[in-house]
Amino acid sequence: MLLRTSSILRRGRRSLLLPVLLLSASGLSACFDAASKGAAEKEPGVERLTKTVFTEKLGAYLVYSALKANAPGDFELHLTDLSEGTPVADAEVAFNVRSKGNQAATLVNARKSGTTGVYAAQVTMPKAGEYYVEVQISHPKFSGRLTMTDFDVD
Repeated sequence: MLLRTSSILRRGRRSLLLPVLLLSASGLSACFDAASKGAAEKEPGVERLTKTVFTEKLGAYLVYSALKANAPGDFELHLTDLSEGTPVADAEVAFNVRSKGNQAATLVNARKSGTTGVYAAQVTMPKAGEYYVEVQISHPKFSGRLTMTDFDVD
């Protein structure tokens, strides 16, 4: 009887895991929405777009301006430590930009912005087309790459 009870308790904990994760994600998304609105207010009249990627440990929220060929576009990456719900400070971040048809890449190092956990760069796409961006992150707790797809350049 004791084994069955502990088995039921374990299943109960597992069933709580999904709602907790969903609530965490929705809370982070609300934070990201606020960050996006703040970025949009900095430059009125400039169209701002967003992309979000989650790993087990990291939330990455990118705010960027509409992309035009041979014109610099502003990238602002917000990194969040999902285990603590805090911004990731003091990371080294680079954007590796590639077009879908051409494997040649452009590497752009990001700089720390005035806000903890936010990294900024100006990225220029050489031609119109579809691109993807690989974000390279180096930090004592996080090291790796995130891929964001479907960047349309006019």
